[in-house]
Amino acid sequence: MSKPAGGSGKSAVSTRAHRSPGREKKEVFYRDLLEHVNEAVAAFDEKENIVYVNPAFAKLTGYAANACLTMTGFDFFKGKDLEVVRQESAKRRQGVASQYEVHLTNSSGEKIPVLVSGAPLHGHGSIAVVTDLRELKKKERHISSLRKYEKHLAAILATSGDAIISLDLNRTVLSWNQGATRLFGYTETEMVG
Repeated sequence: MSKPAGGSGKSAVSTRAHRSPGREKKEVFYRDLLEHVNEAVAAFDEKENIVYVNPAFAKLTGYAANACLTMTGFDFFKGKDLEVVRQESAKRRQGVASQYEVHLTNSSGEKIPVLVSGAPLHGHGSIAVVTDLRELKKKERHISSLRKYEKHLAAILATSGDAIISLDLNRTVLSWNQGATRLFGYTETEMVG
């Protein structure tokens, strides 16, 4: 083994082996922290080669952690999503953190909506926290369909010639249409609530 510059006679490996117990404790803490968070985390070198993934990242992508370490950060994206990731990656190389939504393509070809929060690690590449948005997107679609249904019911209520009145379980009037006003003589403002 050759001596490192400075003539101490210690190799880089042996120097790392003699770390202070406090530093080792911190490293174990941070490693445990990353290994146990629910969000997917990946670290990249300056060329976007993956140098670390946590178990959540491996699970999200469908690749084993050691397989991920043979890939780049670009390998999980296609088409327009890949273009966005490349643009955002360029920002990180300039020292700019960013957050953006794209679709990650997992090992089985499924396109997964994700939120990527990327940040530069000055002199050490970058890190990304990847949030799976599938459940959120499912809820957004459900809310959107409920709103459409609500508009449909409101249109029926507004255009019906029949008296339509809705009450809650306490018999409080929730809605009162024009047909009810014609039939009973009270306006919606007078009856609702």
